[in-house]
Amino acid sequence: MVTVDCESRLEDRTRSILLAQPGLHDLREQYPRVEYHGNDGVRRWHTFDFMATYLTGRRIAIAVKPKKLSDRRRFFEELVDVEAALPRRVADEVRLVTDDDIDRTEATNAARYLHFARDTDPEADAWLTERLRRADGQLSVSDLINESDMGGRMFRAVFRAIYVGHLRADRRSPITVASVVFRESVQ
Repeated sequence: MVTVDCESRLEDRTRSILLAQPGLHDLREQYPRVEYHGNDGVRRWHTFDFMATYLTGRRIAIAVKPKKLSDRRRFFEELVDVEAALPRRVADEVRLVTDDDIDRTEATNAARYLHFARDTDPEADAWLTERLRRADGQLSVSDLINESDMGGRMFRAVFRAIYVGHLRADRRSPITVASVVFRESVQ
């Protein structure tokens, strides 16, 4: 498990969404530090908030800034200079994440998933996997909970199934017992 300390609520929300991505292999905080020269020719340093490495090998250096601050400081223009100085062996892409890019509900759902993923429940997960083999189309979370007779254990299993790709749900809406989920292919 990766431990990341965040300096702001926006960074924390970004971290939750990144860590909940199924293809993420590694997430580092405050890396890399890049030397660059601004438009004025002055040597500067920039440290990215996150470096996300995916199972595919793709590496994305991520800067997180509030939209108002990034606009006021013309941060995007500065980031172009930083990206030009960033060695390709360090990152394949540079990305700016602002509060306009982060949905609070999606971040809350991702944080809940990360909490639920800490403790697995093989019995609940196996029941749900077997139930999904017989499912077609949409399913009610409350029906799955009632049918399983596992209560909150099944709710957590449904959450895990959404984030590992066995079920699909709108992650930008609160995932609750009233949610409707859709079956994906289960191996």
